[in-house]
Amino acid sequence: MYKTHTDFNDCYITWECTTVCNYKCSYCWPSCHDGKYRWPDDSQVKNLKKYIRNFSNGKLVTLDIMGGEPTLWPKFKEFCYDLSDIAEITFSSNGSRTARWWKNFDASISHLLFSYHPEFADTAHYLEMLSAVHDRFRTQIIILYHPKFKDKCLEAFDQFQSSGLLVNCNLKQIHTYLDKFEYSESEINDLLNLSFHRTTFPLPTFNPNFYIDDVLTDPSKLINNKNNKFLNWNCNLGQNYRYIRADGTVYGAACQTATSLGNIYHGDDIKSPSPTICKTKTCECRTDLILNNKNVVR
Repeated sequence: MYKTHTDFNDCYITWECTTVCNYKCSYCWPSCHDGKYRWPDDSQVKNLKKYIRNFSNGKLVTLDIMGGEPTLWPKFKEFCYDLSDIAEITFSSNGSRTARWWKNFDASISHLLFSYHPEFADTAHYLEMLSAVHDRFRTQIIILYHPKFKDKCLEAFDQFQSSGLLVNCNLKQIHTYLDKFEYSESEINDLLNLSFHRTTFPLPTFNPNFYIDDVLTDPSKLINNKNNKFLNWNCNLGQNYRYIRADGTVYGAACQTATSLGNIYHGDDIKSPSPTICKTKTCECRTDLILNNKNVVR
């Protein structure tokens, strides 16, 4: 019997707030930037807030907001403030807003996560933008390591590292919907070893230990080393994790391979997930790896 487990006992929600994005990266799922789902209306937001509070059941919620591009939502800051009493909020942005916009950004969040997309990102702009936030928010930069833009990615990493800004930074393997990227041995080495951690802000609550057979394991390294294969394993789906799509559909995992639990925006009674058999070749989502405990008999 092989098992994975974590010591995280609070609640985690990933929410796609929109599919509107000003980037169209070649490796990105079209559904993430097709503009089909713009912003939730007041009724949908009300349902969502109610669900988040009920799901928390007195525990702290880590709320991870994704897009599309969340900063394009006019009511983004208002939404964050309304949940600040029960949630540590983190969100992912492509960093394309102006440095002036980021200087005036004051939402109630605990963690800023910037994705550096080399097909579009400008490193000089990134440095200016990071200067506006690094001493006010816990800030992390993830460089999407595109083999065709290898030199740009590595140069950006060097500039972020030498800047002295209070940020964390690492490279990330690209998992494309076309499944077309292959990394060389030297590039895998870059993914495993190029990182720095300089933020002075406290660690977020969602900083759990992850174990395989009681051995402490780094889930990011598990992915980069291609040891994240759990096909046909039993998956203890969604015990303290929910993934909410931009259309309001709720799942117990980011992979969304199991049956949906209902739709918040439609006012459905959201079901509780049941354990299921993993149906994906690889588990690419770090959060899924950590929160959805798995076991297999061999």
